[in-house]
Amino acid sequence: MGDCEKAHLLGAYHDGELPPDACRELERHLAGCSQCAAELQRIGELTRMLSCLGQVRIPPDTLDRLHRAADALPTVAVRRMAGVLSSVAAIVLTVCTAGLSIQDSSASPSAMPFWETQVLSQQAEAADSGSSEELLVGWMAQDLAMRDEP
Repeated sequence: MGDCEKAHLLGAYHDGELPPDACRELERHLAGCSQCAAELQRIGELTRMLSCLGQVRIPPDTLDRLHRAADALPTVAVRRMAGVLSSVAAIVLTVCTAGLSIQDSSASPSAMPFWETQVLSQQAEAADSGSSEELLVGWMAQDLAMRDEP
């Protein structure tokens, strides 16, 4: 098959699957494109040769095996893509976590506002005492403080 942009339509045209407007447009194209005209002729010859063979009888067990294999193909591709995307997400998460840990370790406590140091100390006390409400309030305050930073 040649490099013509209309070549992909030849099979559908041969089989009568194109809409009438597309058929007329392709017929005008065939009048001027020797590559497509030759390819359409080859498709017609192949169809005539295959029609001489008669109907092929496929054993039922082979047909079932082919159907199962065909049904499994999209699932395999989706699973492969999910695995790749999961790996990418894990890499992004690892890089972001490393970046945040470097950023957090570079912040000095003296640069923090007074109220933030108080929250952090309360958070440490709450973690020691096991008060989940105080710990939650501390995390919320810490999150809000991080949103205020540029």
